[in-house]
Amino acid sequence: MDTFEPDRLFTALVGSHNYNLNIETSDKDYIGFVIPSYDDLYKGTIMPTKESKIDGNDVKLHDIRRLPEYLWKSNTSFAELLFSSEVHIDDVRYVAFVDEIFARRNDLVTMNLPYLYNSMRGLMHEVGKTIVRKTGHNDHVIDRYGYDVKRASHIYRSGVFLIRFARTHDFETAFRFPDNDPMRAYLLDIKTGNIPYETFQQHYAHLVSDIDAIRPAYHTHQPDPSVRDDVNGIIKRLVKCHILNTL
Repeated sequence: MDTFEPDRLFTALVGSHNYNLNIETSDKDYIGFVIPSYDDLYKGTIMPTKESKIDGNDVKLHDIRRLPEYLWKSNTSFAELLFSSEVHIDDVRYVAFVDEIFARRNDLVTMNLPYLYNSMRGLMHEVGKTIVRKTGHNDHVIDRYGYDVKRASHIYRSGVFLIRFARTHDFETAFRFPDNDPMRAYLLDIKTGNIPYETFQQHYAHLVSDIDAIRPAYHTHQPDPSVRDDVNGIIKRLVKCHILNTL
């Protein structure tokens, strides 16, 4: 690991390596959180997202005060880090606070299920319209396969997640794909260009139909902001402890 800033709290692996859907060319992606300084509090500023590196891999750093809202808005990139297979506590003085947050992970990923469904379904709709669109970065992929296989794998995985989560009520089981899972093999076939575009279209249309049918499984749940408020309280205590330690 590289040397971290003293105010970094924890870093977690996300993305394809966390789903067990990485291929040989897949980079490792991380999300990290930093604790605000006394100056940040005094000035009323929240650190914008910053790009950094861990052993040559990308890491996006965020202000820890943003985490409850990210989770409330059902951003699955942040939800999945609560189930990351690789978590680094970068300041061991605050491990108890991080443990408190992670202990609420099952409540956090279910506190706003209607928003989760809408955001994932919306992502599938928007990205689905772009998988044959050349951007300058994916031209060679579309020329070779007829569609952007990486984006197609992403939206198909998102749909499978929604169905599995509705069925199992287990976030980790829903988003991670064990080696012996036939769906893992299928998603990797999409990602590596082994599924013709016409076949993908047919399978994806069936998947979308299934997802539309399970909408009530998400929308009958009432959002529970008390969970978000509880985690805000944990973070507030964490920040207070950190400021006292640094004064």
